[in-house]
Order: sequence, then structure tokens, then C-alpha cells
Amino acid sequence: HITAGELNFELTSSRNDANLSWQGRLETTNLVAVSQGREHTWEAPIRMTLAAHQDGDTAVVDRLSCESSFLQLAAAGTAERFDAQATCNLDRLAEELRRFVDLGDTQMAGEGQARLSWNRLADGRFTSGGDCQLTNLRLAFGDSPAWNEQHLVARAEVRGALTLEDWKLSRVDFASIEVNTAEDHFQAGLTKPVDYSDPQAVWPLDVRCRGELAKWRPRLAPWLGLPDEWETAGQCQLMASVSYSPRAVDIVQAQLKIDRLAAYVAGLRIEEPSAELTVQGNWQQRSEERRVGKE
Repeated sequence: HITAGELNFELTSSRNDANLSWQGRLETTNLVAVSQGREHTWEAPIRMTLAAHQDGDTAVVDRLSCESSFLQLAAAGTAERFDAQATCNLDRLAEELRRFVDLGDTQMAGEGQARLSWNRLADGRFTSGGDCQLTNLRLAFGDSPAWNEQHLVARAEVRGALTLEDWKLSRVDFASIEVNTAEDHFQAGLTKPVDYSDPQAVWPLDVRCRGELAKWRPRLAPWLGLPDEWETAGQCQLMASVSYSPRAVDIVQAQLKIDRLAAYVAGLRIEEPSAELTVQGNWQQRSEERRVGKE
């Protein structure tokens, strides 16, 4: 448990030619904890700095940084344009945390880097995007199978419009996310614009996925609670068209194809050279009605 530590915060301002500027610093130091009868000290867990100024009616972040042994972050920009980059080291994070917190069987390893950008035009239209790359990733929680990825790349992009009165989200014109590894691919995105101001708006989605079933199990197990004895193998390809709203989910069509299927599920062993499943379904909240069809 943590027995001592310091938190230092400073924020100063100055005026130059009727404009303000700010300098800020947030730092934690000399964090002390006792674990298994031994005392551990983390001299500089995290340090954040801020430099900003006022340019007319616009606040400008000249530099926002965060530094630690496991994370480095740098960002700058305005409400119209903002960019950020970060790198992290999960090995170092786990090493530092284990001195202060009992992680049990939790394992974290790997290195990553990420970028994020934001652009907003005067008419309210905006574009935002980001990407993340992870190498030698290893995550394990409890008895669940470990998730290992030698190289993973994820990209996301959103385009739309904000209201000019209060800059709230009014419309989403485009949204997509894509994840790639050496053997697998996942992609999901909107198929047409959505009126975000309508609380009952329908979000039409197209989902595509291909890869090896044996590798998808450890990725999904921590979130879906899959039984440990379940085993799956085979090359799969999924194509689905789905519409979502707060009151209904409509699976327009979902088609799953698996080659060289080998599975052990709920005490049953299944082996097929190829298998195909087509599903259509609808769920409505008001009537609690569910309709599912399959071929």
C-alpha cells in the first residue's frame, strides 16, 4: 500500500500586449509504498507541463506534455486544429505498478505509439482521425488465454458537422475503424450520414472481418467471458450489415464462412472442411420482440 508521496501543482499567468499567457506544471514525486514487507520508492511517476497563450479570442496551446518512465505525450493546437502524439511502454508500466499494486496474474507487455488529429472549419464541419501501432503486445487477465500480437495497427476517422451556436455535434457524415495484424483484418464503418441531433437516429453499419479463429478467442475472451474449455480453429470471413438505434437493432444480413473448421464447444467436437452461416434478426425494445432467422 502507498504510504507517502508528493503532488506539486503550479500555474502562472502573465500579460503581454493585452494578451494572456499561461505556464503550468503538475508533478508527482517520491511515491512510497510497502509491498510484502519491503519499501519501494518511485521518484518521478509522472510530470505534466503546459504552455499556452491567448491570440485575440482564441486560446492556443503551445505545448502540452506528459513524461514518465512508461509514457511520453506531446500535444499542441487550438479548438480549430489540434494534434497529439504519444508513445508508451507496457513492460515498464507493469514493472512500476507491481511494486505498488498486486496485479495478480495480470500480464502487460509491449510498446506502442499513437497519433490524433482534429480539424474544424468555420462553417462547423470537422475531421478527426488517429492511428495506433503496437508491437510485441501481450495481455493476460487471470486464467483467460493470453492475447499476443507481434504487430497491430489500428486506424479511425470521423467526419461530420457541429452546430455554430454551441459547437455541439449535429451530424456524422463518415466514421470508420480498421484494425490489422499480420494475418487478420477487421473493419467497421457507417454506410450513410447520421443526424446526431435526432435521439432516435438509425446508425447503419457495415462490418467485415477475416482471420484465424484460434487467434480471435484470446482477443475476445476477457470481454465475453468465454469458457476456458472452448476451442476453435479455422479460417473465417464475416460480412455483416447492421442498423442500430436506441430502440432497435436490425441485423439486415450477416454471413459467416469458415474453412477447415475445428471446434470443441459445450462438450461437442465439430470438424468440417467448410461451414457457412447466414443470419437475419431484429430486436425492438418497446415490445421486447425478437425475431431471428438463419440458413
